Amino acid sequence: MRSLTKIMTEIMLTILLLTPMIGQGQSWDNYGTTFVTIFPENIAFYYPRSPFNALNITALFPNAEVEVFVSEILTYTDTLQAGKSVTVPLPVDTEIYQFGPISQTVRISSSEVIVVQSISKKGDSVQTNVIQPRKNLGTVYTIPSLNYSQMINTFHRSAKNVSKRYRSFRLVIINGMNNINVVTIVKTPVNETYTLSAFAALQLQINGTETAVYSKYSVAVMLTHPCVEMEECRCNMVLNQLLPDTLWDSSFVIPSILNTSNFWLHVSSSVKTSATGGNLELNTLDAYSSKLLSLPSLQLGSQFITTSNLASLRLVVPGMIIEPIAQYMFSACYLAPVSSTDAMALIIAETNYRDSVYIDGDLLLSNKWSPIANSAYSSVLVSLDDTHVIWHPSTKIAVYVFEKSTIVYGGPAIALSGKPDPLGCALVPSTFDVIVKPLSWPESHQYCMLISDELFSPSNEAAEIEMVNILKNESINEGVWIGVRRSLLTLDWYQQKGLSVESYGKDFITAFPENIAYYHPQESSNTLQITAFYSDTSVSITINYINVYNEKLQSGQTKIVHFPKYIEQYQYTNSTLFVRVTSTEKIVVLWLSQRGDSVQSNVVQPVNNLGKWYKIPFINYNQMMASLYNMSDQLAPDYWRYSSFRLIIINAIKAVSLITIQSFSTDGRKDFNITLRPYELHQFQTNGSEIHLHSNGTVAVLLTHPCVETIGCDCNMVVSHILPRGLWGETFVVPSVKNLSTAWLQVSTTTNVMHKGRNIKTQIYNSSELIPLLDLKSASQFISAANDVSIRLISPGLVIELMPENMFAACFFVQMNSTEGEAVIIAEASKKIVYIDTNLLSSTDWKPIPNSNYSSISVSLSGTHVIWHPTSKIGVYMFEKMKSGIPYGSPAIILNENPDRDGCVADSSYYKTNTTVMTWPESHHYCLNMSYQLITPSSEKAQNEMTNFLQSNTVPGYLWIGLRRSRLTSEWSWQISNDSEYSVNYTKWAVGHPNKPWKALCASVSQDANQEFSWKSVPCCAKLRPFCYKEAKYFNHITFDTLYDHFSMIV
Repeated sequence: MRSLTKIMTEIMLTILLLTPMIGQGQSWDNYGTTFVTIFPENIAFYYPRSPFNALNITALFPNAEVEVFVSEILTYTDTLQAGKSVTVPLPVDTEIYQFGPISQTVRISSSEVIVVQSISKKGDSVQTNVIQPRKNLGTVYTIPSLNYSQMINTFHRSAKNVSKRYRSFRLVIINGMNNINVVTIVKTPVNETYTLSAFAALQLQINGTETAVYSKYSVAVMLTHPCVEMEECRCNMVLNQLLPDTLWDSSFVIPSILNTSNFWLHVSSSVKTSATGGNLELNTLDAYSSKLLSLPSLQLGSQFITTSNLASLRLVVPGMIIEPIAQYMFSACYLAPVSSTDAMALIIAETNYRDSVYIDGDLLLSNKWSPIANSAYSSVLVSLDDTHVIWHPSTKIAVYVFEKSTIVYGGPAIALSGKPDPLGCALVPSTFDVIVKPLSWPESHQYCMLISDELFSPSNEAAEIEMVNILKNESINEGVWIGVRRSLLTLDWYQQKGLSVESYGKDFITAFPENIAYYHPQESSNTLQITAFYSDTSVSITINYINVYNEKLQSGQTKIVHFPKYIEQYQYTNSTLFVRVTSTEKIVVLWLSQRGDSVQSNVVQPVNNLGKWYKIPFINYNQMMASLYNMSDQLAPDYWRYSSFRLIIINAIKAVSLITIQSFSTDGRKDFNITLRPYELHQFQTNGSEIHLHSNGTVAVLLTHPCVETIGCDCNMVVSHILPRGLWGETFVVPSVKNLSTAWLQVSTTTNVMHKGRNIKTQIYNSSELIPLLDLKSASQFISAANDVSIRLISPGLVIELMPENMFAACFFVQMNSTEGEAVIIAEASKKIVYIDTNLLSSTDWKPIPNSNYSSISVSLSGTHVIWHPTSKIGVYMFEKMKSGIPYGSPAIILNENPDRDGCVADSSYYKTNTTVMTWPESHHYCLNMSYQLITPSSEKAQNEMTNFLQSNTVPGYLWIGLRRSRLTSEWSWQISNDSEYSVNYTKWAVGHPNKPWKALCASVSQDANQEFSWKSVPCCAKLRPFCYKEAKYFNHITFDTLYDHFSMIV
């Protein structure tokens, strides 16, 4: 930085950020704007199962314009926002198996930096690979001397015959430049030279005589084998993208891989080298050695290995080859991508600093760190349920991600930044500069904006310390305008600390499952009830990518939209008959389906409440019917159309989503994948299996059965909108519902389900177990589990996913479409102060819930209501009855988590001041023009709330309030708008005020705590700052229309 001299005290300076250049020379992060790769043969090109080859692309900055080319043909383009990941499936013929020059390269380009991971699946063979950006490629590579036959014999301790095609590894070289490149392969006895056109590739079988690759321009080099033999006559593809020789090191931490027992180490070096560490004996290896060094100590934990010369290492296990992260390539933060439901992160950190590792915004609290022998490091394994950012604020770490299908796969996580930062994962570190030219604050602000910077805001302690250090280092004692730009990684999963529980939103997606049977002679009625809370709310409905409905709703208005019969989902396939509802303001959506006496209703959750991870318990329909009716000898086989529950998965995002399904049944585990276009859905039978579901994008999941048998040879449809795993809980209150004769609980996998002090789960790991709950007839029941679970209440014709206690909220919205509606309300026994709309619920019918602090009550309701508690969280369910008497319903619609003594808050009150002084009339109009009003502390409560705001925003002087005197009567009144006012019943005048009418017709409030924020009468033409206020809006004050406005959908 430049030193400052001869600067007068009154001169203001501007501190600016100069963005550093990225990628000058070799880099140790994995992000960039240009990438090139290939997808090698997986198992065999003639294998009967189709391959799934895809790219997982994550944008790190907003508005990243991404293009994907296959064989230089544009196959995908989109604009991604920061933190948004998208899976791009590639054509089947992208996989390469020919030897020689090839054109099926995959090139990715972006206008902003991104990270890219490749995914290749065929049957049980899975490999992921972090694709290095072009800036990380090199021109000199040493080829690992891995002898395939020798490696297999080492694995299995026996000689095996290997076919000619698969008896050796393959070398793939990809031209990373948009120009012709000359590549030389150094081998014995004669070198080979190839010419590669722009972004073209070359695949060769290698026999151990090849030692190096030299190229004129940067290339990517991969070592691959389509089918490395494993146990039980299986094989797995392996892929290792080589690092250029310029990135070699002599110190490594070798990761301990979960569920793996046999490990070998391969050392690549162009000179004679020794390797030590772990329980390796001192091994001196010749240059280009093919020897595999056994490393059994890796079963006990990660190991520290050193080499006498620069080298690259490979950890070799049956079915996987990993190039460990060299010590000097450790980074401050990593992106840990996850593509399955069974993933672990191995984190390596300095032992003295290991307790400061963060996952997203949360400190990693673990007592399972293991020291790594002969090193300063420790390591820990952490389960991952989604993609995360793992970072350290003060030192560098290493992170690996391992996942498991039939075998373990994975490798190093995606390095994002090499420089630690106390505020998070900083992609572009802060730098400062000082502009000597003196400027005013507005000029400084504009100057910064013109160069894409901004004036610095030390909004937290760390930022304040950083700014102070800068000023001290520059010996700046004068007043300064400061401006800085920091580019921090802002990813969706970094910012969101969990799912919301409120059920309103602006974006919803759902579907209508089959009700009884699609061929049933009676017409079905499929409807959505859409309720607006704000005036002029524009609502739009889309089916099959066609906008079919647009309407403007007013506050409190509900419309019922009827959908055609063909909207029902009865086929087991992908479908575009989704129903998507969007709005300009917050709305709630209730889903209803009816055919004859078969009726179901459910709350449609907004997209922001959906997730990527779901676990659906083992629901065996025949077993359930046998338990309910003792009729096992009359049931259909599992494969019949109506003998199994179904799942409907709906892609909720405007991008392709890859869904991985793991199905667990008595026949074992089966895995399969589903690819869904934007908003597309897929339905399949569960066939009595427990389902684990993971998607790279947000999805909605519906569990349904069209015709669950009830009494008298009847049946009715059941539907349950499944909660993502992020909304599971440990404690539940099971509602006691009228006319519910028998009831069972079904709990996701856990060891204990406690009821009245005893464990009622007898089959510990069997999620299909139906647990009788006989006491539900007399009162609601309290249930606790040993871990976070989901629980379903099951009764003849009824399946409901229960609301965990952590989803209790301050207020709920209930909508009843019949005159026999029932709301079950659960509240703390000592706080039974529940309101329905504006009326206190006065009842002596509250029933204590055993072994809990709660009581519950059943209230008969019809129509639309808001149920709320002023000081505590409650639970509310809404039920109605079919003609047969069977109940249907769901948890009520959550409006607000936080209690408020005045009601169910839709919008909190807001205060706003201005630095510009103006007259009282000018202030009055200033506030009205912003849809505010001058503040009206018309009660002691309002005065106290205003005081609280002023105490935290203290500025000397007075502010205008909305109190004014009449010229005619001299009476004071609160002026709300130009035409609205009301009388004064409360005042807080300072001593000597109000003044005489002819001296002061308007009022102000002091900002001085010593004057107790009292009021003072002031001439209306005086110039003070305005004090504007927007009153809180309450759901329970809204008048809701009756549900008579129907609209028939014609598509």
